[in-house]
Amino acid sequence: MPFSAQPGPVQLVWFKKDLRVADHAPLREAAARGPVLPLFIYEPEQLGHEEFTGQHLTYLNDCLRELDENLRRLGTPLVLLQGEAVEVLEGLSRELPLGGVWAHQETGNGVSFARDRRVRAWTRARGLPLTELPQNGVVRGMKNRDGWADAWEERLGTPPLPAPERLCGTSVPPCRIMSHAELGVEPDNKIIPPAANRWAGPPWIPS
Repeated sequence: MPFSAQPGPVQLVWFKKDLRVADHAPLREAAARGPVLPLFIYEPEQLGHEEFTGQHLTYLNDCLRELDENLRRLGTPLVLLQGEAVEVLEGLSRELPLGGVWAHQETGNGVSFARDRRVRAWTRARGLPLTELPQNGVVRGMKNRDGWADAWEERLGTPPLPAPERLCGTSVPPCRIMSHAELGVEPDNKIIPPAANRWAGPPWIPS
């Protein structure tokens, strides 16, 4: 069923491991350009990865609850969908006037790298702007180490960004946190100790 009309092109912010509203350049940039759709995707190939366990899903869901609460305070809930990333994005693009996709550059394994390549190909095929902003000292596309140190110092020396003051949302329903049983992830009793900034991102490799 189509969603109701939006007040302008929707800026989709794709959250992966960066489950926070502060120090999130893609979220701030998207918020300055119009209505924002904050999206997290439960991806089967990520959840089924051999390095992803029940404790990781427990931690992830806690992070998603916190992110949703913080986004709601800013004006719009987190949208949670399940499926392969390109399929989810394609479905949203058929129902919404997407103006662009925003995300952080992520450092993961071969599964997430291949997923990101598929998403880039999908956005190019549809003429949809995709902006991936750096969030750490990893510099993509360098053929040698010339200039790497300067780029690393510049990135890590930048002060943290504040959260946007306000978000204009969309009519897309937020959905809900999904359980281990619903996602086919075997639960366990192991607990990941919270870090100093618990919500900076789930500590697992695949996503």
